Amino acid sequence: MSGRHNLELRSPGSNDKMLDSRKIRKGDRFMDTVSETYHYDCEEGYIITAVLAEDQWSDDTGGNAELVSGGPGKKHVTIKVTSRWNRGFHFRFIVYGKRVSAPSDSSGQTSDGGIKSSDNWQYKILYRKSDEIIRALSANRLTERLAGLLKGQKMIGEAVYDRATNYAPNVTEYTRMKHLITAVQTSTRATPQRYHD
Repeated sequence: MSGRHNLELRSPGSNDKMLDSRKIRKGDRFMDTVSETYHYDCEEGYIITAVLAEDQWSDDTGGNAELVSGGPGKKHVTIKVTSRWNRGFHFRFIVYGKRVSAPSDSSGQTSDGGIKSSDNWQYKILYRKSDEIIRALSANRLTERLAGLLKGQKMIGEAVYDRATNYAPNVTEYTRMKHLITAVQTSTRATPQRYHD
């Protein structure tokens, strides 16, 4: 039985590229635990395909890693490591990903406005739309077109929630944006003024 406490979020494919590799080490704290958060944001045009958090200690005294947000299929990942009682930890984090791009002969949408399902480029379209919506929500300038996308496209709605976590500068703004998103998705009205504070 291994004494390492690794976390593996999918296995990297043969064509995946290593996007980040970083080690975090924390010393012990008397009669307490220690913790640290690892975060990575993809460069433009990439999505995450696999994440590894490798315990560098093999004697079963290392910390425990858990996914906080993001991961494979997303453009960011956050992992929290917490030590054992009276112990520190030493982890290596490796993020793999792949480049995504939109096809030159398509707008990225089907005739009914839905997002196409191709894994090679749908995330770029998805996040471009969600970024546009999240910025509009932040500035209280949500249009009927963007509100319609947020209400009508499940994947875009999920991406907007995901982007709100990264975009909001503080908890108050994050909470406000969450309320606005919920209001848009549950409202039966079309006018954008309905979604302003």
